[in-house]
Amino acid sequence: MSQPPPYTPPNGPPRNPDTRPLPPGWIERYDENYKTWFYVNTAENPPRSSWVHPLGPAPPAPPPSGYAPPAGPPPPNDNRGYSPYPPQGPGYYGSPPPQQGGYYGAPQENRGEHSSIKGRKGRKGKLMHDGWTI
Repeated sequence: MSQPPPYTPPNGPPRNPDTRPLPPGWIERYDENYKTWFYVNTAENPPRSSWVHPLGPAPPAPPPSGYAPPAGPPPPNDNRGYSPYPPQGPGYYGSPPPQQGGYYGAPQENRGEHSSIKGRKGRKGKLMHDGWTI
């Protein structure tokens, strides 16, 4: 009984990563045993093969054009790290403006001196607020 032929990928060999042009008379071939490319100078008699491109080793790969994630795993989600969402709350862009009136709330009608401070009259008719004479 005969064995089936060796598996050949349906689309042929993978694409050669070294895309530099070859000098005249050179061809490239894929070696299924070593799963790599080699080059043949057909202008020589007999033709000579080489694992190295006729122009020499491939130049170093260019730096990646995109961005890569930072090294290591992401921090635990404890809301202390960087957030991709803009901050929320008073004073930040996109949040409602703070209400008028400052610390004491909405503006009140003017009823004379110390009208915005709530308190009581203490000894000698002086206005008291949280135990302090104003």
